[in-house]
Amino acid sequence: MDLFLVTLVRERGVSMADVESTLNRAHDWFRVQKDTWIIVSRGSAEVWSNRLRDSSKQVLVIRIDSGDPNDLAGWLPKSFWEWLDETGF
Repeated sequence: MDLFLVTLVRERGVSMADVESTLNRAHDWFRVQKDTWIIVSRGSAEVWSNRLRDSSKQVLVIRIDSGDPNDLAGWLPKSFWEWLDETGF
């Protein structure tokens, strides 16, 4: 499985629940900011971008791949790092 950074600008009338319903198709996900998530999935960035097109025409999906699962730096809430440990990364 891979980690992906997903960020988007929701279309008018699209609720957070609508977006998260789509994200529930991933193995797991963590919301890091208002419209930004880290997801764990076997799908590709293109697959996730296409899945989220109904929610937003402005979608960015980036596969996070350093080759070293310990090559992480930066600030996110402690709950994110706990979640990341639970996913096995």
